Amino acid sequence: MKSYRKPYIREVSRSWWMSDPFYIKYMVREATAVLNLIVSIELLVFCLIAAIDPNNAERTISDLIQSPAIIILNIIALIAAMYHAITWFNLMPKAVRIFQPYPPQGTRLIPAGFYIIMLWCITLLASAIIALVLIFAV
Repeated sequence: MKSYRKPYIREVSRSWWMSDPFYIKYMVREATAVLNLIVSIELLVFCLIAAIDPNNAERTISDLIQSPAIIILNIIALIAAMYHAITWFNLMPKAVRIFQPYPPQGTRLIPAGFYIIMLWCITLLASAIIALVLIFAV
C-alpha cells in the first residue's frame, strides 16, 4: 500500500554550527586542513621549480620564500597546525580508550593526561629528528 504522506524534513540553516561553541571549535579545527593543503601545494610548486630549472631553483625558491605573502601564509598555517594538534591531542583520550589490565581487580582506564603527554613527547621527538636530519643533511 502506498503512503501519500510527506516525510518530515527539518530545515537546517547554513549557520547551524555557530550556535554552540563546541561546534565552532570543531569547524575551525576542520578548516585548518585548507591551510595545510595550501602549504602542501606550495611545497609541490617548489619541487616543480627544482625539477624544471635545477640551476636557478635555489635562487627562485629563496626569492619566493622571502616574499611577505608566503611568510604570512606559512605563519598562519603554522598557527592553524598547532591549533589542530592541540585540539586533537585533547580529544584523543575520548576517541581512543585504552585499558590497562590490573589483575585480579579487573581493568582500569589509562588517564587522559598520560595520552596527551605521550602525544606531545612523540611530536617533539619526531620534530627534533626531522630538524637534526635537515641541519646535518645540508
